[in-house]
Amino acid sequence: MRLIRITGLVASVAVSVVSACDRPPEYGVSVYSTDTLPATFTVTLTDSLALALRSEGFRAMPDKSLVLSTPAQMLVHSGAGSARIVGLGGKRIAVQPLGVSDSTADTTTVEGNVVLLVRPPGKRLVTLKVEKP
Repeated sequence: MRLIRITGLVASVAVSVVSACDRPPEYGVSVYSTDTLPATFTVTLTDSLALALRSEGFRAMPDKSLVLSTPAQMLVHSGAGSARIVGLGGKRIAVQPLGVSDSTADTTTVEGNVVLLVRPPGKRLVTLKVEKP
């Protein structure tokens, strides 16, 4: 009888702890290929902007730059500045803010060979601009 009460108490405490630890929202962008084949791209950061990277694949070049492949996500970790995303080999990339619904995806997605991500100081969200269509 005591074992059942203790088990029920432990289960209810575990459920309440897990539900209280919701993940904070993530801010950043998803990077896709505009073609059916994966695209490779590089990212150059300026100022104090720090991004966390999630990618299908990473490759280091001899000059120590990093080449990523799509699909990928870049999450804003801290700081402010810009990230220049350059599709390699003439491939166009599509960059979309995280958390975009299907109904607004067409108006918020930016496509081009070079896309600039800008995060102003004191803001959580990012803006996207096409540098080279």
